[in-house]
Amino acid sequence: MQNFEDYTPEMLVYYNSLKDPLKKRLADSNFAIGDMQSLAAAAEMLAQAGMGGLPE
Repeated sequence: MQNFEDYTPEMLVYYNSLKDPLKKRLADSNFAIGDMQSLAAAAEMLAQAGMGGLPE
């Protein structure tokens, strides 16, 4: 489960630009997300696993 209190404003904007199914999977994940790069990598991994939903 992700702790959104640790997200920077930039990370929150990126997260909120994702489609809802991907946001839910990402929020429920155990990925170690500490910066924008790790957030984008986790979203990309989930999207490639068939979730879709990355921002254009």
